[in-house]
Amino acid sequence: MSVGTFALVLHSHLPYYRKAGMWPFGEENLYEAIAETYLPLLNAIDELREEGIAAKLTVGITPVLAEQLADEHLKQGYEAYVEAILARVDADRHRYSEAGERERWQWEAAERRTQRLKELEAAYDALQAAAAEAVDAEAAPAEAATDGAEAILGEDAVREAAQTSTQVVAASLGATRAIAAQDVTDVEALAGATDADALGSEAPVSQRPTLADVPEEEQPSEWPHDPRRELSQFYYDWYAARLADFRVRYGRDILGAFRRLQDAGCLEIITCAATHGFSPLLSRDSSLNAQFKVGADTYERHFGRRARGVWLPECAYRPGVNQDTLEGYIARPAVDQFLYENQLQYFFTDAHAVVGGKTSGMRRHIGVYGKIEYIPMPEKPLSGLTTYHGYWLPENPVAVYARNERAGYQVWSADQGYPGDFWYREFHKKDGNSGMPYWRITGDRCDLVDKDFYNPAMAAQRVEENSDHYVRLIAELLSEYEKAQGEPGLVVVPFDTELFGHWWFEGVSWIKQVIKKMAQQGLVDRLTVGEIHEQMPPAHAYALPESTWGAGGHYHVWLNPDVEFMWPIIHRCEARMEALVEHRPTPASPLERRALQQAARELLLLEGSDWPFLVTTGQAKVYAIDRFNEHVARFDELADAILSDSVSEELVAGIEAIDNLFPDIDPYVFKARQGRFIASTHPAESTNPA
Repeated sequence: MSVGTFALVLHSHLPYYRKAGMWPFGEENLYEAIAETYLPLLNAIDELREEGIAAKLTVGITPVLAEQLADEHLKQGYEAYVEAILARVDADRHRYSEAGERERWQWEAAERRTQRLKELEAAYDALQAAAAEAVDAEAAPAEAATDGAEAILGEDAVREAAQTSTQVVAASLGATRAIAAQDVTDVEALAGATDADALGSEAPVSQRPTLADVPEEEQPSEWPHDPRRELSQFYYDWYAARLADFRVRYGRDILGAFRRLQDAGCLEIITCAATHGFSPLLSRDSSLNAQFKVGADTYERHFGRRARGVWLPECAYRPGVNQDTLEGYIARPAVDQFLYENQLQYFFTDAHAVVGGKTSGMRRHIGVYGKIEYIPMPEKPLSGLTTYHGYWLPENPVAVYARNERAGYQVWSADQGYPGDFWYREFHKKDGNSGMPYWRITGDRCDLVDKDFYNPAMAAQRVEENSDHYVRLIAELLSEYEKAQGEPGLVVVPFDTELFGHWWFEGVSWIKQVIKKMAQQGLVDRLTVGEIHEQMPPAHAYALPESTWGAGGHYHVWLNPDVEFMWPIIHRCEARMEALVEHRPTPASPLERRALQQAARELLLLEGSDWPFLVTTGQAKVYAIDRFNEHVARFDELADAILSDSVSEELVAGIEAIDNLFPDIDPYVFKARQGRFIASTHPAESTNPA
């Protein structure tokens, strides 16, 4: 019998990269995620379906990501990206083959031979110069010639040349000694000098050394084995398969593939705010409403149904607040008000927001999170609540489900999390020629230069062991809860989708094995969160506090001295968009409507939480600031043109060609609505201002 229910939630999101750079920040970030995360995840879910197992994953795809996955320019870019990788890895296949290793040795041997020739030439030239100096000095004493050579080459170099050089240098040394002994005073005498004393023969002074005077090295009979020989073939096959997946298996339609799997009952897709705007810090209710309405509408356009679940950007929640503004004393509704108005039924939060106590900050150890300054939130009193079931919010019929900290910790923890296993692939060390990661993590705090080569077979073995451990862990957590409470519980674990496959190369295989083993074991039910919400709705209400799943559990990642300059600009643009739609309640022309639509797109883009996040992490500070400023400049240019009745086709079409997301956006969704409340009914019979 089941001891409870498990729900794995994956939040898929990337900033808007279309025509905004390539590498290291830009479109290639999307292409990496497609190859390493989204396609492997689709494959895993589809393969489980073929085995008769419904994955029952809850997969969030943000509207801004969905628009990019559907874009033809980016589809072509992905194909070109993988083809370029295949060309580089193909070169590696030859480079690390036996023939390639032989060629490399021959090239290196030729380089060494050339360097030896240069040394001989330098010694010869120095000795000849010393001899010439002796001639010019009209039979200077012997030590003058010798000292001259030593002054140019150094005493040790002259001694080494005398001991190890070819007959050419030996003859030159003999000539120098002959000059000193015979008091030679002219060039003809120098040319006829011999090195009889040095060589025991009458060999004349040779010409300048040539490559023929340097003996070739003997080739080794055996070549040392380089593991990159097999690894380059592994990667070539892997990327060739990802290109075939895209073109053949999914017909260049990743969103269509997700939609078919949702329709087949294998997963549930949830939505998000349009451009991942950080909801609590937006100053206008029109912006909050627009973010979630555009998000919900975009979801319906791509997936043919209304979304039930939503991912709050950064899990950032703000309850209702009262603000003293220029408009007067205004009560601003909680974030969930805008979810309810757009038919969104549930969202997610971090454990500390429900349980209280300390925030863990565990995500700061993984990937880009490792560079975030961790400022802990003051410890809050324990609420007495758990994360083993959901809660209604008091004001609206919207539910919240919290992350199970222990189940999340097992993945996110720097010390105990699976992605840090020493046998897994090292993300940061790349081959200097192809950029391929041929190494494994190797050890705790192991320097990049000391990394051992990756072993896919050993990594696969660790996936088996780690997935076994996680299945046991979830069963134990739910069994303990059932014994303690006398009822089955719920474990919800949300993660960034890109952790799996991109940051943790083996992560998608781990997900597949966890699902498969849970299905075979039968102790734990697996449901999407939508199914849980429908079959086991919350029984209690809870007033969720201000919170995020960022480092420390507060707003610091998105509001700190490095990024605080952005927020007055965002707030100014929000107010200006409201003024634009008020100024033009009806567009004067189709072109002016397009300008209003494009202004709406630019406002949504500049509101994205990615820009302050990338600045705070230090991952792409300059890039993020530039992108933010670009969207602000485009918004202001459009607004200026609209207000001055000077909109041009050149202006609008030029910006549309770059930022073309949300094609059907209604600019009047930004109509001012500050302080407006919508009455709602609620299972808990809460009162809501009308």
